[in-house]
Amino acid sequence: MVPLKIMINRLSHGKGLSAPKYLTKKSAGMDLSAATVKKIIIKSGEYSLIPTGFSIAIPRGFEGQIRPRSGLALKFGVSVLNSPGTIDADYRGEIKVILVNHNKKEFTVKRGMRIAQLVITPSIQAIWEITKKGIEGKIDWVNGLKSRVDLLSGIDYDTCVQVANSLPIMTGAKEACRALKNAGWKI
Repeated sequence: MVPLKIMINRLSHGKGLSAPKYLTKKSAGMDLSAATVKKIIIKSGEYSLIPTGFSIAIPRGFEGQIRPRSGLALKFGVSVLNSPGTIDADYRGEIKVILVNHNKKEFTVKRGMRIAQLVITPSIQAIWEITKKGIEGKIDWVNGLKSRVDLLSGIDYDTCVQVANSLPIMTGAKEACRALKNAGWKI
């Protein structure tokens, strides 16, 4: 797997905290820490916006997803309210997490506490094609990718395969990338 480089900007109230990181080699999500100046108490049934102290520049064709930590959910009944929260590729503000307390007891968020996970995943913008007939048959991904999506243009072959393999309805990723390359795409 080829790692995706993403620019990160640590904000002043996030100094001293670690950047989002994978805890194991096979982790899908990076842990996000609270960059609170003081403790935040979330009462039962309420929610609060928690800063992380950084902003990022996700490349076009990808998105960030903010997801709950299973440990917080299991032990404390705390989750991410708009799960998964989406970070679009053009968003450059501070990453913040909306935590909700489903427990009967109040929950205290402390500085540096791991509060959520960030997953980076491919994202494609759709173009609607209006039809009067029903939709039948399989999608021809090589033609569809070639004619409608410029997501893979200019990336290397391995990254093309990695992105194509991550799409739920994509089959034959290597063949599709090879066909795009043979059709003159710069991959």
